[in-house]
Amino acid sequence: FCFFYQKKNQYIHNDLSKPPAERQVYYQIGTIDPRFNLTEGEVKVLLNEAARIWEQPLGRQFFFYSPKAAFKVNFIYDQRQQSNNARKQAERDLLDNGGRNQAASNNFNQQKASLDDEFRRHDDELNILNARVSQHQQRVAAVNSQGGASPSVAQALQAESDQINRDVSLFNQNSAFLDAKQTNLKNQATSIQSQVDHYNQQAHTYNQNYAGRPFEAGLYKGSEINIYEFDNKDNLRLILAHEFGHALGLKHSNDPRSLMYPTLKEQDQLNFKLTQSDIDLLYGRVAAQ
Repeated sequence: FCFFYQKKNQYIHNDLSKPPAERQVYYQIGTIDPRFNLTEGEVKVLLNEAARIWEQPLGRQFFFYSPKAAFKVNFIYDQRQQSNNARKQAERDLLDNGGRNQAASNNFNQQKASLDDEFRRHDDELNILNARVSQHQQRVAAVNSQGGASPSVAQALQAESDQINRDVSLFNQNSAFLDAKQTNLKNQATSIQSQVDHYNQQAHTYNQNYAGRPFEAGLYKGSEINIYEFDNKDNLRLILAHEFGHALGLKHSNDPRSLMYPTLKEQDQLNFKLTQSDIDLLYGRVAAQ
């Protein structure tokens, strides 16, 4: 009789006893919740890019992808990503409201500048009209001082007086029109200020709720990294690199621009470069937070 033994899968386990700068981290991709809208291929690329953040400046490889690795990177969708989605919606609302407020403010400023010009022209017209009235009154006084006007002069003076009265009437109508425009503009200013106050309250609430992103978006647990939330691929790449740092055995840094700082806020997410603080932490040259 022959007995056949089935070999058990041999998983590669990471040696956590080595100092961070000497570790080799073998990993594979575990669970990816489809609600993150990420393919396994996209995750592989991002993990490679996250690894290179550590490896390129130091000239050595720390991280190795292997389907036999015991260490897994999982993407778990829960209330954190839901909260993240709510935060991004709040950002979009702030952006939209800010844009509308800016457009309304620009339109208001244009209307105000135009109305100011109209009032200046209106004042000029008033000065001209007052001068005409004064000149007419002087002519009438001069004629009266000479014993009265001839029929033709009286007719001319009457025609001039009638024209002045018509112009005064038009001027008063225009005054009422400009006053109405000014009232409307004041109402717009009140409305815009109300919108700005609402926007400022929105911004204050947003800052209270979301300012400074802790790295609870990802969690290193010894045998796995769990990713719970991210904004975009640039953000996710940095979160993965941060958790890779924990996989190397690193604690948090005190440098707010470093990868290992506990809050994702001041780092350049698009073109991040490993900081000296991170390198010092890796080689044990500084105390961890």
